[in-house]
Amino acid sequence: MKSYKTILILISILLILTTFLPITLENPIAISISQESCYDNPLTQHGKLSKENKKNIVSNPSDIIELDQSQTQGENQFQLYNGNWAAQSFKPSLDVLSRVSIFINLTDNEESISKPEINKLDNQITTMIQNHIQDTCKRKYSIMDTLIDSLIATLSPKTIHINDETHNLTVSIRKELHGEDIVLISKNISMSIDEQYWIDWDLPDIIVEPSQTYYIILHTKGGNENYFYNWFYNDGGSDSNVYKNGTAFYSSNSGNTWQSLDDGHDDFIFKTYGYVSYLAPEEGDGITEYWVLIAADGQGEQDLNSYAENLADDLQNKLMVFGWDPNHITLLVNDDVASGFQNAVAWMDEMDDGDDLCIYYGFGQNNTIHVNNWLHQLDRLGAKGLGIIIDSSYSGKIINEYGKSGRVILTSCHALEPSFYQPGYGFGIFSYYFLRSLHPLRDINEDGWISLEESFDYVYTRVWMEGFYDQRPQLYDDFPGEFNFIEI
Repeated sequence: MKSYKTILILISILLILTTFLPITLENPIAISISQESCYDNPLTQHGKLSKENKKNIVSNPSDIIELDQSQTQGENQFQLYNGNWAAQSFKPSLDVLSRVSIFINLTDNEESISKPEINKLDNQITTMIQNHIQDTCKRKYSIMDTLIDSLIATLSPKTIHINDETHNLTVSIRKELHGEDIVLISKNISMSIDEQYWIDWDLPDIIVEPSQTYYIILHTKGGNENYFYNWFYNDGGSDSNVYKNGTAFYSSNSGNTWQSLDDGHDDFIFKTYGYVSYLAPEEGDGITEYWVLIAADGQGEQDLNSYAENLADDLQNKLMVFGWDPNHITLLVNDDVASGFQNAVAWMDEMDDGDDLCIYYGFGQNNTIHVNNWLHQLDRLGAKGLGIIIDSSYSGKIINEYGKSGRVILTSCHALEPSFYQPGYGFGIFSYYFLRSLHPLRDINEDGWISLEESFDYVYTRVWMEGFYDQRPQLYDDFPGEFNFIEI
């Protein structure tokens, strides 16, 4: 803490220097004294792993790290200081956790020099120094000019730090709120008072179970009721819980007991990053089987909910007409999409092998799955081919991210285009014509099969003929040969 005594010592040193330094400098020297700022990366960082949890660490991490879970809304603040801990639960969709980010600031309410006193002292110091320099030396360029400016800037009420002490912030990841830390990392953080920052913690890549609950624990050893970090959070309420895969908790006794924050609908501001670990291709059994996951989500809008239900039922029935096994079809409709997607992918992963073909069909305005980047979970499938079909506005943007070897991707529109609906059709234009493409007449190459490529050719032409010129279906095809899925 800067005190009057410290300031007077600085003035004395400055006056001595102005007396004995040369009066002129032929080569002016510029001195830059940077202001204190937040250092987002660790000045010192150390991690600790329990022996039991070392098996969760990936030895050869992937270079592909994606945003997984996030909650970025809220202006409320929870105080973090010695003994006052906070936690946020979350459900990862990726099976490797690599990084967490927390949105915080630093508050200092300790008694110190008041702003009027600082202003008065600032004026006195400035006058004293200027008078002394005028009496001692007159020069155009001087080291002292810069030193004076820097000293005055440092003493300014806008930049003075009442308390310069910083404390370690510690993040840990747990499977249970009262359980053992899977990983624990502390870092020294320097930041300006009341400025807001995203602080990143790079973790040793941890294998996690998608759709299972984990906890981010945040605490510090220092501070008190007047000097503390704030972790920002959203005051959700039962009608506006923006992050539905977790909740915020707090502890007033260093984590011995925990309570949900406020009404249990609140969430701290945070982000998690990770990736899908790529597994070796599965061996086949010599038989090609077909698996499909249909996820149709109207996202609470009455008409769209009805469209979603119609599409899911019609597509399932159409596939069964052409001999698909109903046990190979999984339907997720409306509210079941977000809650059931990860388990449905796990089911398909368990059932398929290296000779099989899998299809994912997603429907809905800004489809929940691709908006939340959950399509990465399809990477774990061991089938020899994967078809991804999305009927959603701006769905073309997924091609750059999810287009990979062995895949065929059909999207209802370009990355910058809407996807239209026609009330008389019962669902989107694209889906309407996709269902109509499942017909023996669409077997253009007459090989006895309807392929995704043949379906796309029909859909693209029909959408254009309907006059929807602002909706251009897109195709990505990196599957060897035709992706045949309907035998006729």
